[in-house]
Amino acid sequence: MVDLRACRVRLLATGVSAGARFSPDGRWLAYSRATGGSPAVVRVSGGTGRAPLGAGIVSWWWAPDGELLYGVDHHGRVLATPPGGPRRVVAAGASVTGAAGPSPDGHRLAVSASQCQPPRSELDTVDLATGARRVALIRPHAPATFAGWSPDGRWLLYWAQAQCSASLSADGWPLDAVSAAGGAPSTRAVHNVLLYPDFLTWCGHTLIAASSPSRETQLGSRLVTTGPPSWRQHTIDSGRQSWVSPTCAPSGRLLAAAAGPSTQNAGFGVQHRSIWLLTPTGRRRRRLTKPPAASLSDEAPRFSRDGRWILFVRSQVILTRTSSSSDDTLELVRATRTGAATPVPLVRFTSGDFSYYDHFAWPTEVDWSSP
Repeated sequence: MVDLRACRVRLLATGVSAGARFSPDGRWLAYSRATGGSPAVVRVSGGTGRAPLGAGIVSWWWAPDGELLYGVDHHGRVLATPPGGPRRVVAAGASVTGAAGPSPDGHRLAVSASQCQPPRSELDTVDLATGARRVALIRPHAPATFAGWSPDGRWLLYWAQAQCSASLSADGWPLDAVSAAGGAPSTRAVHNVLLYPDFLTWCGHTLIAASSPSRETQLGSRLVTTGPPSWRQHTIDSGRQSWVSPTCAPSGRLLAAAAGPSTQNAGFGVQHRSIWLLTPTGRRRRRLTKPPAASLSDEAPRFSRDGRWILFVRSQVILTRTSSSSDDTLELVRATRTGAATPVPLVRFTSGDFSYYDHFAWPTEVDWSSP
């Protein structure tokens, strides 16, 4: 048995929230019930939730110190508020139509504006202290989707879409990198990545991606590395298994990922993945989990802050003629011991997430705080 008080673990799992995040200081919880919806905030100790950012929020995130909640509304304004309010306008006229994300130091915001008719996209940075805006990228004839920052804040990543097509986007796009300072051409970082944030992770200054040839992530998804300034892609594992959801330990010395048999037409929810521990260079350390039944799959690994534990979801998809759902458990497994590891079940719950095209949305539906 594991004494969760000794591990200092707080867990959140919900099948109805489209986004849920603890504040970095562990005192507050923000959650939204619709993708891109306005978040409610409540104390972890309990109480009544409120929406300090107001209505019409399309993207939101916590400041690194947990004292401020930022958001972008449908007017393109960047807003900031402490959990108890009041809110203030940080920058106006950002014209945000796509994703937005804070820099690693919390001082800047990357915002994207993309349109289909006529096709055009722009990626900018906004100084959160002054509201000053800098253009990093303009694609005059093609859309783009923001993917994130490099850890040093010098690069922005984005999916370089060829056209506005939900069907084509479901099979992924190339991942490109551009200087956050602007004024420089972009460069290809990864040949093809599905548009899932949990398919990308940084180990120090090395970016590790699960690169899949199609939306069927159980078929031939490889682990690849790349990074600045050359952004040369190298495959670190392309064996008989198909890899998803890589995540790096805080130390940068260990990598965890979910992997299952590379199988054609396996069907939703029957990937039968396990959690593996590797080095960032791709050398396999050991297999941490092994689902006891073919209908179970271990997904979405996440390291604790001290790197000693990995949280994951063990899921079983339930398909009926009229609905689809999953029966799930949150489990912990030690990442620091040698030999066989025994996962510890923590919480059991049901969800409407049934692994559409073999990808679970657990990274946005599950969060934990381990101070």
